[in-house]
Amino acid sequence: GGVIGAHIRRGDACAASVGYRTPCQPLEAYLVEIEKMAARYGATQVFVASDDGEALAELGKVSGSSLRFMSTPHDRSMLQSNWYVEERIKRGLLDASVAGESAVMD
Repeated sequence: GGVIGAHIRRGDACAASVGYRTPCQPLEAYLVEIEKMAARYGATQVFVASDDGEALAELGKVSGSSLRFMSTPHDRSMLQSNWYVEERIKRGLLDASVAGESAVMD
């Protein structure tokens, strides 16, 4: 079958100080939408992009479906912060090229 993609936000977008973005959703909410899209397009695999390295493992645990979840393995630890990535780059706390490479990899 085909492949669909899902972007699961769990990092800086979930910070309590973020007032203008939709709050981060529980994994089960993503799964409902993933299963709808998979059925719509006949997909059997889901490529997961996330700033949370645990999201892929958790999806496998909560999913009762036959979908196969996959992602590219890389270090996402730099994304774990209550500060926006952009703000940390601006303040010199995070290297922009490293953050950019991570975004392309994911």
